[in-house]
Amino acid sequence: MAKYHVKKYTSNIIDIGDDHHGLLIICVLENARKKINTHCYKIFNDTNEPDLLVIKNTIDNGFSEAINENKSIGISLYKERMYINMILPDKENKKQEHKFTGIVVKEIKDLINEGISHCKFL
Repeated sequence: MAKYHVKKYTSNIIDIGDDHHGLLIICVLENARKKINTHCYKIFNDTNEPDLLVIKNTIDNGFSEAINENKSIGISLYKERMYINMILPDKENKKQEHKFTGIVVKEIKDLINEGISHCKFL
C-alpha cells in the first residue's frame, strides 16, 4: 500500500445521472520520494456502506486529520473489483482501514471529458 501525505483535497457528492450519486475526491498527495501529484477518485455507495454521507465523512475526517497532524494515509487499488483501499488516521492516533467501491480518474482532463461539467454538485 502506497503511503502519502495529504497536501490538500476536496470531496463533493455529485449527481452522476439516472438518480445515482457518487463522491468525487480530488487530492494533492506527496509520496515517500517527495513527489507531489494530483489524484482523482470517484467513490460509490454499496452494500457494505449504503450511505454516501458516511463515506464522505469518513474520508473527510481521515484526510483532515492527516493534514492537521501531519500523518500519512495509505491507498491501494484493486482495479478488477473496483475497490479503493485506504488507511486513514483518526483522532485517537489509530489508523483505520477502509474498503470503498470506486474508480481512479486518470487525469483531470478525463473529468472534463467524462462530464464533470454535467455533474451536479449537491
